[in-house]
Order: sequence, then C-alpha cells, then structure tokens
Amino acid sequence: MANPTASGQSAHPLPRALWVAVLMSPLLGWLSALVVLCLAVKGLMTQGLRASCAHLGQGAARWLFLTVLFWWLVLLLGDLAATPSVPWWQDSRFLLVIVPPLLLMPQFQRCQITYRQVGHWASWSVWITATAIALEYLVAVQWAGMEHHRPRALSGNALFVSVMLVPMMMLCWLGATNGSRWAWVRPVATHVLGMVCLAGLLGARASTVIAIGLLPMALLWQRRVWGVSSARIITGTLLALAAAVLFLLPAMSGWYEQRWNALLRVLAGQDPSGLGDYGIATRALHWPAAWQAIVDRPWLGHGFLNETATLQQYLAPGSVVLPTAHQQFLSFMLWSGVPGLVTGCALMALPVLLAVIRQRGPMGVYAAFAISLPLMLNGLFDTVLDDLRIVSHYLMLMVLVDAVIEERGSPPVQAPT
Repeated sequence: MANPTASGQSAHPLPRALWVAVLMSPLLGWLSALVVLCLAVKGLMTQGLRASCAHLGQGAARWLFLTVLFWWLVLLLGDLAATPSVPWWQDSRFLLVIVPPLLLMPQFQRCQITYRQVGHWASWSVWITATAIALEYLVAVQWAGMEHHRPRALSGNALFVSVMLVPMMMLCWLGATNGSRWAWVRPVATHVLGMVCLAGLLGARASTVIAIGLLPMALLWQRRVWGVSSARIITGTLLALAAAVLFLLPAMSGWYEQRWNALLRVLAGQDPSGLGDYGIATRALHWPAAWQAIVDRPWLGHGFLNETATLQQYLAPGSVVLPTAHQQFLSFMLWSGVPGLVTGCALMALPVLLAVIRQRGPMGVYAAFAISLPLMLNGLFDTVLDDLRIVSHYLMLMVLVDAVIEERGSPPVQAPT
C-alpha cells in the first residue's frame, strides 16, 4: 500500500456513508448502526463469505473478533442458566452490531487514515453534534415550552449522546500535529464546546466531570509529542478549567450543590430514600440490592434479560425499580456472574490492550485511552453496554483507531512558540 502524502491525504477516500456512520454516531444513534450494517452486508456480498471469514481470523481482527464473541457467548450462557428462564435467543441482536464493524476493517485499512485526519473528523463531529443539540433545545424548550426536556437527538437518550460525545472530544486532540501556534486552537475550542454541550444542554451527566478530568491528560500527552514545557501545560490547563467553570457555574451551581450534598449524606450512612436528588437516591438503593443479588449467584448471574426483575426482587417493596443497576460492573455480574465481569472488562480495555500489543506510539496509545477510559468512567455511574447503539459506536471507533497508520513524509513536529 502506498504511504499517505505529507498533507495527510488517504490513498483511497473513505466512503462518505461510512464516515457519517462512525463520526456522527452521537447524533444519529440507530441510523449509524443501520448504515454500518448495510455497508457490512454489501462488503460481504462483494468479497464473499470465505474472504470475510479469513480476514476475521487474521491479525488484530482476530483479537477483536474473539474478544467480543467471547463476551457475547458469556452473555448468552448467563441467560441460558438464568432462573426463571428467559427468551435467550434475543441476545442474538448483539451480533447485528458486533460483526458489521469488524467486517468493515479492511475498508478502513485500505484508506490509510492518519491520526491528523481522525482528529479533524472528531472535531467536526463535536461541532455538528453540539449545534444540533442546541437547535433541538431552542425548539423544544425556548419555543415549545417543554421545561424538563433534555435534548436527545436521534439517539433518543441524553445519556447515550453523552457517552458517544466524550470520546470524540478526546480524539479531537489528534488533529493538532502541525506544530504551529494555532494547532491548539481547534482541540481547545472543540473540547470547551463539548463541555458546554454536556453540562448546559445534556443535563450535566457524569460525562461532564469525565471531560473536565481528562482535559489535563490530553494536554500532558501533548508534552510527549511536542515537548511543551511544564509551565505551559499547567498554565493552559488552569486557564481552560477556569474558563469552563466561570462559564458553567452560574447555571449549574445549584444542581451541583444539591448533588454533592446528597452524595455526602449517602456516604455518611443516612437513609437514601429521603434524599431530594433522585439520581443519587435511586442509585444508593439499587447498588446494594444488585450486590446482594450477585452474592447469591456469583458464578452464573441472573441473566441479561432478567436484570430489572432481579433488582425488583432485592429492593424493598414499593421502591422505584430502574431498568438496570446503573453501574456497569455490577450489571456485568448481574448478567453473567464473575465470567461476565472478566469478559466485560476485557472488552472495555480492548483498545488499550491492542495498542500495547501492536506497539503503537504515544498517539496510538492516547487514541486507545480516549475510547476506553470514558466508557469505563461512565460505567461507574450508569449501565451503558446494555444498549446496542453504544456497543455499535464503541466497536466502530475501536476498528477505526486500530486501522490508523502513523503519518509519514511530514516534517518533524516542533513545539508551539
């Protein structure tokens, strides 16, 4: 395959439909998964079943395929062993979002995508998504008067938009590779815009805290590539955080005060049922109930499709029952016991493991963390991998980043001056 040019152009253009499906997942939701499925079927018909299966058994595709397949099999066995019995065959829906991204990996590899391109695409994803969410907010809240409406885009859920948007905010830093003074403008502006969208429009989900916490990580990573001094790193980080806090504090101070007070009361051992914060109160009730259910059945679990019914059995009568435990690692064990936790954690850490095994450079390792870490941190407060849209988005980003090549022929990168 020919090397990309110094300008970062690909040897083969990436089909626009595939670009939209991967980069616009935060906005499009199910439509992205459907586009990827259609493109995978088209590729399967073009290449043939034998060639496609042979590719899944080679190189990084083999590890991707075996890990996600093993996770799905453990999920399936958890439903097979569940009591009472459940329609386990519904787990086959996961195959519709697990297999298509893996079948499209050769197409990504042929395009010889560079990190700079991924960074620029991710920036466009954040800007377009934030603009669409803002327009939805104006229409629903300002014009239609829907006071409690949180923008959902086509994904249908504000949480899903948040979970999909944070990796894009982190990947946008890959675009600052030309060493100029303005190389930082795009990622900083994109990251701040994403934080405003998360906190101001998407209901201040845990993703807001995640984005703020990961910003210094992105800047410290820049030091390894550009040789930026520690003074500039610290100054830039403090200025970015101060600007975000000053912008968001007037609108969010009351909400944060209420949430932190509720969290402190729970940690002090007070009864969570009397808390004014619905999110903290329900989690404080569901997490102990989920843990007790796990202790009673640690190796087999209660089945993926039984999570809501299981929680209802272990909660006090009359309690509000959430569909999930709202904690991904508890949900892994509720679904399939300890094997579910092991395979689930392996799936979440897979981008980083692949980057290390394939001896990627600092940019490759950073890109892998940009995909894995937000998902893991979101998993501390929500169950996210029960939704097929998020699973599809996660695998599409993983395949894209794994196919990226180091850009060659470009001049050495210098520190900004």
